[in-house]
Amino acid sequence: MKRLLLLLIVLLPGLLMHGQEKDTTQGKEFRYLFGFAKNKDKYAVINNPSDSIGRNDTVRLSAFYDMSLEQLDSIKALGIAPELERFINRLISVSAAKPLTQRTSPNIITLITEDEIRKSGARDLIDVLRLVPGFHFAQDLNGNVGIGLRGNWATEGKMLVMVDGMEINEYYTAHLYFGNHLPVDLIKRIEIIRGPGSAIYGGFAEFGVINIITRGADENQLEFGGGAGMMTKEYAGNQSWMHLGKTWKNFSLSLSSCNSTSQRSDQKIYSFYDAAASSSGAGVGDYVSVAGKSAIESTWSQLNLKWKNLTFSSLSDLYRTTDITQMNANRDHKVKYGFSGGYTELKYELKGGSKFTLTPKVNLGLQTPWEEGTPYAIAQNEHGTDSVNIVLLRLKESLTATYDFDHRTSILFGAEHYTDFTNIRDTVGQAYFTSDPKYQYAAAGIFGQALFKLPAFHLVLGARTELSSEFKPAIVPRIAITKKWNRYHFKVLLSQAFRAPTIGNLEQAFDGNYSVVYDTAGQAIGISSVGRNLEPERTFVFEAEFGVMLKNNMYLTANFFDFTSKDPIVYYYYQDNFLERTFGYGSGVYVYQNFPMSGTTGLELDYRIKGNWGYCNLNYSYYSVKNNPRIPVYSVNTFDFSAENQTEINPKQLLAFPSHKLSVSTFFDVSDRLSISFTGNYWSKTYGYDVMFLGDGYDDNGNFIPAAYHVSGRLVRYRPVFLANLYFTLRDLPIKNMNIGFGVHDIFNDSPVFIQPFFGLKAPLPGPSREVSLKLSYKIPLTKKK
Repeated sequence: MKRLLLLLIVLLPGLLMHGQEKDTTQGKEFRYLFGFAKNKDKYAVINNPSDSIGRNDTVRLSAFYDMSLEQLDSIKALGIAPELERFINRLISVSAAKPLTQRTSPNIITLITEDEIRKSGARDLIDVLRLVPGFHFAQDLNGNVGIGLRGNWATEGKMLVMVDGMEINEYYTAHLYFGNHLPVDLIKRIEIIRGPGSAIYGGFAEFGVINIITRGADENQLEFGGGAGMMTKEYAGNQSWMHLGKTWKNFSLSLSSCNSTSQRSDQKIYSFYDAAASSSGAGVGDYVSVAGKSAIESTWSQLNLKWKNLTFSSLSDLYRTTDITQMNANRDHKVKYGFSGGYTELKYELKGGSKFTLTPKVNLGLQTPWEEGTPYAIAQNEHGTDSVNIVLLRLKESLTATYDFDHRTSILFGAEHYTDFTNIRDTVGQAYFTSDPKYQYAAAGIFGQALFKLPAFHLVLGARTELSSEFKPAIVPRIAITKKWNRYHFKVLLSQAFRAPTIGNLEQAFDGNYSVVYDTAGQAIGISSVGRNLEPERTFVFEAEFGVMLKNNMYLTANFFDFTSKDPIVYYYYQDNFLERTFGYGSGVYVYQNFPMSGTTGLELDYRIKGNWGYCNLNYSYYSVKNNPRIPVYSVNTFDFSAENQTEINPKQLLAFPSHKLSVSTFFDVSDRLSISFTGNYWSKTYGYDVMFLGDGYDDNGNFIPAAYHVSGRLVRYRPVFLANLYFTLRDLPIKNMNIGFGVHDIFNDSPVFIQPFFGLKAPLPGPSREVSLKLSYKIPLTKKK
């Protein structure tokens, strides 16, 4: 009850204040910019005499739709009216590769601005993306955290993540992990497609796209800052960052870096002993505190250079995590997994008048995905564990052309090709699966799109054809109809998407067929002739959105979605009765395998209001699988290593993902120098697996099993969670251009856990407890204000 009262107290001022906004001249202008004027081709007058553009200067609104984001940034530097600048800031290009508003983009879109990120006091991307409808986080292997969307586990290469247009998914398996990864203090904006993007971006964009746009050279300033936090029982971590942005006449420079170290949690986890500890008599595992033992280290650096139309970008991402799901005989978590990625891009924009643009681009990516025992994997370490050492190089060439017939009709055409080269040394699972790894993989894509701004509605038609060295060609079309009139808009979207297996997926693929290897004594010692068949996954998506502008500064949107995936590629723990009898209870291996079909259906509501006092964003999301095809690996079933012995408990929900989620983000300007932000998440009950102690017992052959080794799993229903965060921002204190932020995260200390969203015996991963954080930043302008 206290929590609900606090939520009402925080939201009430914002809900009341919207009725007190005055319909000023600026408000009318703002309303016109969103298409409320009867004549939408009329000239918009910029009537701020203090700006560089004079009172009588005019700009046709349709011209802004024909500009790139780089051109729009340069327009902003001229000192345009505040309302027009806000309009430009709301244009996004991730959906159609062309700047459009959220209300006219041919996808379900979320835009997160730098202002919203900073004022929320977000510590990392988990804090930011938890506020997005349909997004939720869960546990993958080795104590890492991945992302899901609309009830679908998307970390298995089904969510494309880009930084300034460069994809940063792990090439080997396409996974990407979160938690003190990708520095939020260097982000300018985040453009999100909550739905398929394969028609433009290819296979990693099956369920959604996250494009992180970092701070650029147009800021003309040097900023540096740092922060630290303290959890209930342990030091949370610290980070430091800097950003330099500078523009000249034909040249610009942007340089950023961030270093951070944090702890995953200060709570307890059931951790399994490694092979050496277990064989020495320690048992299977035990509950231990991970306070001070769950380090996450991240080092990030970025360089962007631009000379006229030529752009060079370089990005370095070093990420290391501690595997707190296993420990040695001393109950220490020594095994670390590390990811390192280096990305370089060279891009040139060739202009053919004002209507035609040709953009050739070359990308080079070098990754060492998930080395064990970083910085370098070794075949045998002091703990006797397996090792993984993978180096992967991707060379990608692309060419994109756009032609604008007029402001109502444009076409986009593109082609790209990439080749992956790998060096793999993997001893994990070799007791079961032995085969020659693939060292090279190539794919090419051709895509096109036509945008028609018809009098009745906007129509987008597009398709992509993907060719690869391993699979048959894949064709994915899309069609989008959008309409905006007066205060209303609607979207009807039909899309196909796909996810092609990567080298790592093929390396660990399994279709259920294998042969047994015996020694001379007739003892089974391993498995050979493993069936490696793995087919691309295809997804069919229907989406519809309706929105209404309730007032000039307030709007409400609702959308419906239906996902159906055919031949979904699933990563899970495989075991059958033979493996259990031959190699022992709980023996098995994690594999990639196609299943027949899966899907989710649901809806999302989003309410937003913004005024001189601040803003309030409130959203709700829901999904269900009751009327959709399901697969046992994701379903809420009783625990049993043999799938045929499992029983479904909840036919509406999937493992790890709540059916209902409510998110709120509010911000209030108390004064010119003090601001207060409240963010919160509520999600309903979730299901997942945890360990279960059986005590002393006997196996099927009558052999005695002591309690320390007699452990199984069980299905657990976890209570609803309410996360509440309060953050204060002080501007220009104690000196000009210095900002101080401090706040409390997880006020009620709910300490949510990250649950494994697929079948396997991994105890829930604990998250951080209540944390008090502090941030400082200081800006040094590099140009005088005009």
